[in-house]
Amino acid sequence: MAVSLFLLFASVALIGSALGSYYDLKTSEIPDKVPIGISLMGLILYILDFFINKNTFPFVSIISVCGFFLVCGYVLFWLAQWGEADVLILVSLGVLLPYLFSIPNNFHSAMMFAGVFMGISFAVGGIYSVVFSIIIMVKNKKTNAFAKYILKEKNQLHSIFCFLILGTVLYIYACLKQMHYLELLTVELLVFIPFFYMLIKFAKFADEFVYRKKIKTTELVEGDVIAQKIKELKINGKRYEGIVEEDVKKIKKILKYVYVKDGVRYAPVFFLTILLFLAIWKSYLAMYFPV
Repeated sequence: MAVSLFLLFASVALIGSALGSYYDLKTSEIPDKVPIGISLMGLILYILDFFINKNTFPFVSIISVCGFFLVCGYVLFWLAQWGEADVLILVSLGVLLPYLFSIPNNFHSAMMFAGVFMGISFAVGGIYSVVFSIIIMVKNKKTNAFAKYILKEKNQLHSIFCFLILGTVLYIYACLKQMHYLELLTVELLVFIPFFYMLIKFAKFADEFVYRKKIKTTELVEGDVIAQKIKELKINGKRYEGIVEEDVKKIKKILKYVYVKDGVRYAPVFFLTILLFLAIWKSYLAMYFPV
């Protein structure tokens, strides 16, 4: 008799992503042991599944999903949208997802699933990022600057917002009508493009007015993210990557002031996305991935 390991896989995914979220929110740094632990626990569970249920190891789907996440994640890292820890957390979760959502062990199904997961995580991440930034904005008393920015861009944002609402309605309709996955993907793009554009506009404002600040180099510590170009240290000021202690000492020698930036603590997005997937998978998405 087959023994389901679903609860174990779900527990590792939720506890692991929750732990990463905790570290991210508390310190903005996620220890390497978190993604490594998630990956190792996932592999151990697959081995147990093989010995208990005689199920083959889903090598193709795991490599495909993790590879897709790795490429997309590092593109976003190089575009200075994500931290490297966010990429590693996502890739480690990719080890668990093929079992958790019964993805067939083939390249096509795995890539389709990875694309849908990333698309929905972007939507969740967009909403989360806006809420997180607004909280920081209010806390740092930056609401007046945001109001001026909205007034300046209101005509363009109004058009994009209308297009976004239309795309969202069409997407909900497509899910309810159980459209073919290619039709669903087309509708997803109608939602994603304007949504992503609005996020870029908001992120640009937040990066410049909410998360960027000038400090004395005497206040600089390891892990701070530099928000300006420093030629002597080959720091471009764009990538979200914390400096090491050696860099701190060098910067203190050549500069009196430096711009640093914080950012959205993004790891909770993966925890929220998995929760959402667990809630809607069987009702709306599983039909597109027949076993």
